[in-house]
Amino acid sequence: MSSNLNFIILNIDAYPDYETRDMAGSMRVRNLFNPLIEKKGVSLSNLIMLDLFGMDYNDHKQTTNKSVDCLSIGYRSAKYPLSVFRYFKKGIRFIKAHYKKDATNIVYNYQHPDIRNFLFLLYAKYKGFKIVLDIVEDKKHEDVKTLNDKIRRILSLFFMKLLPYYSDAIFVISNHLLKELKGELGSRVPIYLLPISVDFKNIDNSNKGNKEVGLIKIFYGGSFGAKDGLNFLIEAIEILKKSSYNFKLVMSGKTDPNQLEKFFSTIKSPELIDYRGFLSFSEYFKLLGSVDICCMTRNNSAFANAGFPFKLGEFLAAGKLIVASRIGDVDKYLTHKENAYLVKPECTEEIVAGLQYYMDDLEILSETIGGRARGIAEKYFNAEVSSKFMFEKCQQL
Repeated sequence: MSSNLNFIILNIDAYPDYETRDMAGSMRVRNLFNPLIEKKGVSLSNLIMLDLFGMDYNDHKQTTNKSVDCLSIGYRSAKYPLSVFRYFKKGIRFIKAHYKKDATNIVYNYQHPDIRNFLFLLYAKYKGFKIVLDIVEDKKHEDVKTLNDKIRRILSLFFMKLLPYYSDAIFVISNHLLKELKGELGSRVPIYLLPISVDFKNIDNSNKGNKEVGLIKIFYGGSFGAKDGLNFLIEAIEILKKSSYNFKLVMSGKTDPNQLEKFFSTIKSPELIDYRGFLSFSEYFKLLGSVDICCMTRNNSAFANAGFPFKLGEFLAAGKLIVASRIGDVDKYLTHKENAYLVKPECTEEIVAGLQYYMDDLEILSETIGGRARGIAEKYFNAEVSSKFMFEKCQQL
């Protein structure tokens, strides 16, 4: 077993580029691997697998940034066999070129194996790489609509059943996933709980945005999917409109334009919404510094309960007042009215009560509950600690 670790990252397209703030997956990978970039004896590379039509605009672009060698590969569609062949050929060549004889070679695959990466995992295993998976969602409960997505989910679940034959370790984001995978795999593959993580430098080094005197800013940042329960938050905002509070709901995030248009068409009071769109890394943290109350109001679906909201860690680290749904592992870390205001999922009335509770005594609660929220992030979600834990487990492979 070598003391040197050589990682190839699969299934993440925004690493190590910092200024492009992608979704939670890319942030999780950055927080785990950035502390390792300058570590002696550690080398990193990233095989970026683009979705359909990726090859058209990327053309197998290869770049090196922050000592991370990256190759982007894509294919036009299964209707173009040559593009699919080139996709797998380029990926296999990249894996082969990055094998190091004097190191423990590891493929870190974010999320489930699927039709795009399974062949790469098998090839890497054949070449002598250790295969590590990082699972943050439960595919069995994923809401898929298109035939293509349904086929990919079926194949992913099939590949998961084969994990004992090619995987050397699995990290999971929640106790739900830990219990489920241990029930399915037993002791055949080591499984470790690796919660969300926060790089406090991102919070503390960002320029704090200016707060507007007399205006209470309620914030939501993230995706706009069914699991996010935004309809309940919007209903709460509509109810609060009848009160004497001077507030706005500030929103940021990335979603399909049609889905976004449909979402905003249901809002009766658009003047209460300040939608900032998809923000860069620095813009997001500047905005986070300027708001007063952060909301994580997910629905009560099995899919929502299986994971853990990444943005909650950032809200806590920023020392914000938080209204959070009691889903998944949230109760294991947070205590009602001590470091957050916890609400029953899909309960508009409790969201309203939580927002009123904060707005009635904003300044004092920001110091007390907000300060304790920061303490929870420091205790459980420090990226330096999470990265060290993952590094030590990988050293044991």
